[in-house]
Amino acid sequence: METKNNTRAEKLKILFATHPKVDVFYLTSSNKAFFTEDDANALGQQLEDSTVTKCERDSVEATEQLEKEISEINDQGSKEVKDQVDQSSKDQYDESGDDPLVEPTDKMVKEQLADWLNEQDVDFDLKDTKPVLLAAAQDKYLELTKTTEE
Repeated sequence: METKNNTRAEKLKILFATHPKVDVFYLTSSNKAFFTEDDANALGQQLEDSTVTKCERDSVEATEQLEKEISEINDQGSKEVKDQVDQSSKDQYDESGDDPLVEPTDKMVKEQLADWLNEQDVDFDLKDTKPVLLAAAQDKYLELTKTTEE
């Protein structure tokens, strides 16, 4: 069974791929696509949200390129953070046999910070931004390292 791509971005990718000579689509708030703004507005008037969005091929392609570059940066960043965490773990390991405590840094991605906070039994909201998670993680790290130093 074929899976539907319901996101606006996925729909636009498919639309522009299947209509190579079309440079603009007009989407209603219900994500129905039209070749002309008038046709989109006609349907839009019948919807609760009458917003019609002009979607240009260049913008969609630019967004796709940015998403690809961000993904590559995240992949590279994740590898660098993993390498840093691995080294940090080795540096901080003591002979007590306890798992080493890794210091949270701004190079960690949001998911890594959330994992770190979970490991330390810190309550947080998954909707929190990366800076909020980082601050919570750094506070907990300071608390834990003060406790072990005393």
